[in-house]
Amino acid sequence: MQLQLRPICVNAPLSAARAAAGSRLPLPCTQRRASPLAAKSAVDAQVVEATEALEPVMEDAAVDVQDAQIAEVSEREMLLAGDDGNAHFSTALAAAVEVVGAPAEAAAAVTAAEGAAAREAEGHAAEAAPPPTTTTPPPPPPLRRAPVVDLPLAALISQSSTRPPRPFPPPLDLPRLREALLGEPTIGPIFNNLFELSRRRQVAAAADSTTTTVAAAAAAAADPSSVGPLLYTPHFPRAARSPPASSLPLLVYLPGIDGTGLAAYRQFPGLSTRFDLRAVFLPPEDRTPFHGLVDSLAQQLEDEVAPLDPSRPVYLLGESFGAILAIELARRLSCVDRLVLVNPATSFDRSPWPSLGPLLPALPPEVYGMLPLALSPLLANPLAMAAWNVSPTDPPPQQAVDVLYGLLDLFPELSSLRVALPPDTLRWRLELLRSGAEAANSGLGKGGEAALLYPGGVREALKLRDEQYQLIWPRRAEFVRMAVKLGATIVPFAAVGAEEGVELLLDRRELLGLPGLGEWLRGQQEGVTKARRGVSVSEDVEESFIPPLVAPKAPARFYFRFAAPIHTDPRDAEDRQAMSQLYNRVRSEVEGCLGYLLRKREQDPYKDLLPRLLYESSWGGRRQAPTFKP
Repeated sequence: MQLQLRPICVNAPLSAARAAAGSRLPLPCTQRRASPLAAKSAVDAQVVEATEALEPVMEDAAVDVQDAQIAEVSEREMLLAGDDGNAHFSTALAAAVEVVGAPAEAAAAVTAAEGAAAREAEGHAAEAAPPPTTTTPPPPPPLRRAPVVDLPLAALISQSSTRPPRPFPPPLDLPRLREALLGEPTIGPIFNNLFELSRRRQVAAAADSTTTTVAAAAAAAADPSSVGPLLYTPHFPRAARSPPASSLPLLVYLPGIDGTGLAAYRQFPGLSTRFDLRAVFLPPEDRTPFHGLVDSLAQQLEDEVAPLDPSRPVYLLGESFGAILAIELARRLSCVDRLVLVNPATSFDRSPWPSLGPLLPALPPEVYGMLPLALSPLLANPLAMAAWNVSPTDPPPQQAVDVLYGLLDLFPELSSLRVALPPDTLRWRLELLRSGAEAANSGLGKGGEAALLYPGGVREALKLRDEQYQLIWPRRAEFVRMAVKLGATIVPFAAVGAEEGVELLLDRRELLGLPGLGEWLRGQQEGVTKARRGVSVSEDVEESFIPPLVAPKAPARFYFRFAAPIHTDPRDAEDRQAMSQLYNRVRSEVEGCLGYLLRKREQDPYKDLLPRLLYESSWGGRRQAPTFKP
């Protein structure tokens, strides 16, 4: 006699399944396909934990069946239970168990005999037992959908389209600048509604904390008015003829250390033409630990995605600290299809922030008031933010004037960082960066992430005068061996154009030969750790952090070429001869791409800046100048 388990999916939240397993399960977004980003190790952990949760129920179901064999439950046959706990497990398991491999009559005879004995024993026990009571399982909590928050971007967009040319130089509004730098900080109009919603959430959360009834607690848990991070839907007028948002992929933006998205909101209108946009807000008062942030956002994302069409892709766009959150969320949620990481803060422990950061909140209030403005180039790109409303079709002098006006208009907005990052918040966010980077780095390389590698490093970036477009790689094949150990696919590629962007006046050797300056540069280099000492072909190509003296040139056109992918086998990692051959193959492919691009560039009639500008200006900036034929 054999027991066969059929896969059953109970469409209900997973809190009971996680509680029964005794630990947190990865959250598979309800009834959505699995994503290639879901690491196999996480799936294996889910199988083990859920199986342990089912063991007591399986033992109860099989206790009366002698010599039964339980069929193996594969990963895709996992049983997902709802909030009413073992009742759902038992019901699903009873529906899944089927007796096979024996005549139906024999199975019925055994069942009848055992049932008679059981009924006789139950009859004696029922005389003394109290009447059974029926309990109604609590309903699953409602889905917590992202609230809609109005962002007043329409006024800014209309200003750029209707504004007449402005005079040069721009007038200085000194009282306005002084108020922005030294006055009482304000959040500004863009995120005012978001901060107001945050205040209402705090009031609601405080009111909920005073309730004692189970119903009130459940209502508070289901309402967005609770502490912690908030997933919201930015609302603003979308461009005409934009596709319906419900037909577009879902894009979730996770902000940097400021928690607001100050550096990105200007791109929201453009993104909304291609994506159904969501964003995350981190209130300045929130002190949720890093893994608590991930847990909360994972639940909110699961609730947001559950009612959507399973065929819609889900993208996570993380900036700086938000990129660390995106990495952890992609590991947790199977519904995430793509990750887009902008300046991820995974190198936090190797930056000046761990030593410098704790000193900043201790500055006097007068000095700290200027700090967010001083740190703005590290938190965002003020020049790009100022150029947001600059039209590329305007004459270059007018574009320069508009950038200056944009910088002056930006000062009051940057001062809002004093509201988003008060001293205590900055101290807490630095701790989040530390713990988040540690968590993200612990799993990098295990989930199939793509990595961009420049084997030449700083030595190849800071070339000498006669080394244009030469590969200066270490003589050891360690980077190839590392890729092979991970079973990575190597894609050789090359780029041409960067080395024409500047005029090299003095290279490293010539700078070291200058009296006085050369001795000072050597002294500075003595304290710099060299990661590649002794691995290069000769001492002349060792690492050096002495940059050449250069002068800017007209921007050159860039060309890129990618070679065929090279698949690797981890079993070859310890074969030194195979690694040497693979290393030479990768190098030869890159050199071949460089040679191809340098030859074909000479066939491009618009490789120089002036012909390109004339061509593109004749089209009003609507068409890019063509290039050579491959």
